[in-house]
Amino acid sequence: MSHFTRVRTRFVDGTVLRSALAEMGHEVRPAGQGIRGFMGQRTDAEFKIRPDRGRYEIGFVNSPGGYEVVADWYGVRGTTETRFVQQLKQKYALVSTVSTLRERGFEVDSSSTEESGDVRVVLRRAGV
Repeated sequence: MSHFTRVRTRFVDGTVLRSALAEMGHEVRPAGQGIRGFMGQRTDAEFKIRPDRGRYEIGFVNSPGGYEVVADWYGVRGTTETRFVQQLKQKYALVSTVSTLRERGFEVDSSSTEESGDVRVVLRRAGV
């Protein structure tokens, strides 16, 4: 019995998504033969990560509405589906915003994470 779950997201930019995952400390790899789940079962994905060097992987599938997060969450170690997706959404938003502002001539002056988990980023116009 397959335990793979697909979570629909609004992650539309694969480059930003890969960068967000890398900033979270994950090694982003091509999916190759797919992602692993229960009893060696596999399902297709475009690329994947392996949290905490566990046996189960988290994959990302490009679909018309945005990337889907695919995993057999019963075997993923070190995080839960809800926590992982929430952290990824926050990091994706940050990477996307900073990338867009850099294209418009801004540089990151400083960034910090508050106790509440909020991220504070101070930007300035490049060359000023």
